Amino acid sequence: MQRLYCLCFLIFVGLGLCACTQLPWRHTLQIALRATNDANNGTATPVDIVFVYDENLAAWLPKTSPEWFAKKTVLMNERSSVIEIAHVEVPPGTPVQTIKLAARHQKAKAVIAFANYIDSKGQFPANLMPFKCVTITLKHDAVAYDACR
Repeated sequence: MQRLYCLCFLIFVGLGLCACTQLPWRHTLQIALRATNDANNGTATPVDIVFVYDENLAAWLPKTSPEWFAKKTVLMNERSSVIEIAHVEVPPGTPVQTIKLAARHQKAKAVIAFANYIDSKGQFPANLMPFKCVTITLKHDAVAYDACR
């Protein structure tokens, strides 16, 4: 009977320790990208998937894609230890392709997509953190972000 009490005690202590321990959150992300034939008014589109490893920096990122692409070099020079970029140039008519992600993407505090669009409707960044799998579709004058099925 004493062994049973001892075993129960060890189980409760173990459960208590597990409850107090916060396990690191891992976000495995899959990103696919495609472009319609008339994407970005028929021009190739630079797309940056930005992985940010500093929560404070995420709030300071540019609020539009043109601003991101204008300041990208400076940000990378100053903060390269806490930012990684997956960059692709996407011509119109590109079929679905998978984006190669940053090596440590699972530890990112923020994952933001910037597409360098001509039309202002396509110039706003997208937060990709809510997605486990996302398909980015570059359209004529805007970008669509859809969860994979």
